[in-house]
Amino acid sequence: MGFQIESSKRDQFLSLLREIREIYLRNGVSSFRVYEDLARKHLFRIEMVVATWRDHLLQQERMASSERETWDKVRRLHHAQGVPERKVYISREKEIVPQKFRAP
Repeated sequence: MGFQIESSKRDQFLSLLREIREIYLRNGVSSFRVYEDLARKHLFRIEMVVATWRDHLLQQERMASSERETWDKVRRLHHAQGVPERKVYISREKEIVPQKFRAP
């Protein structure tokens, strides 16, 4: 998910992301990361990793209204036109890594 944030709102954005991170870790993500574009300051990308597509869907269902409100606060900080870009990827690692090298 990509966000463009005004420099004056950067600290507020990162503070809210700390809350979002805790929400997702509590609900089972294995990884939650935030990246800032070095070439275009204040462009951020959030990456969350879950084990399965089913887990992803369950996380959406589990989200409490207060957690959704936190997300709404984050979305309102997005400074570009339109909604933040959201992309969903599925791992194809099993298709390219020989079974003997895969983690158990």
